[in-house]
Amino acid sequence: MVVQETFDKVINAGIYSSNNIGLMCYALLEAACDGVISKEEMKAAKAEIKEYLGANGSLGGKLLFNNMPYTFEHRLAIYKDWANRPTLK
Repeated sequence: MVVQETFDKVINAGIYSSNNIGLMCYALLEAACDGVISKEEMKAAKAEIKEYLGANGSLGGKLLFNNMPYTFEHRLAIYKDWANRPTLK
């Protein structure tokens, strides 16, 4: 399964939101526990996020480190269009 489909399921279920869980890895865990996604989907998405973020613990932190906008709306836009996410150092 394409990771974008996993992100879309979590976002559309309202689990990754500024009012609920603002960190995608936590949202993926909740979505897997709630049966919105499978554990395999969660693991694949988390692995891709980890590869993208490197040593940074969160997308917001990585964006801030790269002097880019890092509000929830900016992070949400990246997860909604994962294939076109910005290249970060």
